[in-house]
Amino acid sequence: MAQTPLPALDPSDPTPIFFHKEHQPPYGFLSQWFLPPLHDPSTDTTYNSAEQRMMHQKALLFHDAASARLILASESPSEQKELGRKIKGWDGKEWDRVKFEVVVQGTRLKFQEGGLRTRLMETGERELVEASPRDRVWGIGFEAGWAEEQRGAWGMNLLGRALMTVREEIRGEIDRRGEKG
Repeated sequence: MAQTPLPALDPSDPTPIFFHKEHQPPYGFLSQWFLPPLHDPSTDTTYNSAEQRMMHQKALLFHDAASARLILASESPSEQKELGRKIKGWDGKEWDRVKFEVVVQGTRLKFQEGGLRTRLMETGERELVEASPRDRVWGIGFEAGWAEEQRGAWGMNLLGRALMTVREEIRGEIDRRGEKG
């Protein structure tokens, strides 16, 4: 997939970077559904997207081996999400306890090196916001066009927070190594 150049960022610009669909430039690469493969060395598993890793980890957490296999066999993030909704033994309280860290771990893998890492770092200090109108947990529950005027009613934006957490970790690594962004 050809990468759309990121617009030049003004470090003094306080407005958030809104993203949602994986195919929407210029920030679609921030989506869980964006399809760069990512490899998890802890399990020696390669995922086609961060969404697939999240749903697979969810199935493993609840010991649903059949769903885990189906999720790994699926090439479609929307199908993976649907399979994740059918995991047997799912416990909402347990998932709520670990879901943010599961996504942070997957985000680390997605942005560990290469062009995507560079693109994430090019977002600077700007707030990253998943402008999903239907998701108030991983997103804010509003489309980008309506988001700013509804800021007080935003959802949790856990995906945006996970991305900013990983961006800050990478920035710390760069500082420790004396690398350039």
